[in-house]
Amino acid sequence: MFSNPQIGSVGLTERACRDQGLDYTVVQKHYADFAKGKIVGSPPGFAKLLVEKGSDRILGFHMIGPQAADLLHEVVVAMNTPGAKAQRVRDSIHVHPTLAELVKQVFDATA
Repeated sequence: MFSNPQIGSVGLTERACRDQGLDYTVVQKHYADFAKGKIVGSPPGFAKLLVEKGSDRILGFHMIGPQAADLLHEVVVAMNTPGAKAQRVRDSIHVHPTLAELVKQVFDATA
């Protein structure tokens, strides 16, 4: 959603995961948690990831903050690959310092 702040969302929410009885891990990181976020003034916002325990399948990803609509695409691609494994994003190189590191950090936290 192209609002201010931007909102990006793909996949299931926590509520949907609970309603489906899925066993999942949720991790949330804020823009202020990493270098580029601090460089751009620690804007309000976060990235939240839901990963199925045991399978490492990406269930959902949600962002609010600068460039959320653009940063979401990496996760959309990962979710559309066979198996939708979170490891695919963890294994990707994320340039430093960029806002894309927020995506990497939230995925690394589920390992």
